[in-house]
Amino acid sequence: MRQITKRISELSSQLDSFSSLRHPRENAYLLCKTQSDLTSLETAVLTNIHTSNTYPPLCTLNVKPGSLLCMGVEVEVLMETRDYNNEVRKVGGDPVVSKITTPKGTPLQENQMSIEDNEDGTYSVRFTPLEEGTYKVRIDIFGRAVGDESYPVDISIHNNPLKTWGKGELCQPVSVARSEHGEIFVLDIGNSRIVVLDQNVTIKRVLENETLQVIISLLKFND
Repeated sequence: MRQITKRISELSSQLDSFSSLRHPRENAYLLCKTQSDLTSLETAVLTNIHTSNTYPPLCTLNVKPGSLLCMGVEVEVLMETRDYNNEVRKVGGDPVVSKITTPKGTPLQENQMSIEDNEDGTYSVRFTPLEEGTYKVRIDIFGRAVGDESYPVDISIHNNPLKTWGKGELCQPVSVARSEHGEIFVLDIGNSRIVVLDQNVTIKRVLENETLQVIISLLKFND
């Protein structure tokens, strides 16, 4: 039984490796860039010829680290390109096309998403989700799908908090400002004070005085 299981596993791995053979390693892609003041290739003296050895099945898609995956906030999906030797590419210029569908299966229009060539072998696909659920991002290079053809991006109706405090620490915080040194100032109107947080969103100190209490009382009165 163990021998049969081992043999099945070996055959499965071989089949997975054979699936990549249906994708050609050579790309029929040639891009000529001439100077803007040249009228034709015949009169061009300096012409840049661009070819690409990008291998779409080995390229990867990942949401940019630190992104907030919630409704109304722009999402950036970063694509890293690789060649047929699985080496990371360091140049751009590939013809990249994206298709994004909403959780309801509706495709986004061209004006609802954007593609940016970072010119370092990576490409940024950006869109702003307006629905809760799983968006599907498909990227094609040379008309061939990247990776597993569809990359899921799960969008929630709200973003998860970076930090929570216990009862009594903050009461009716209404405004936030950040200093040039990275400190975060929170107007804690319920306690008539300003709370100062550090870059780790931890309470660092509290600003309290009679003048501040009067100003906050006036703000409450105007509300």
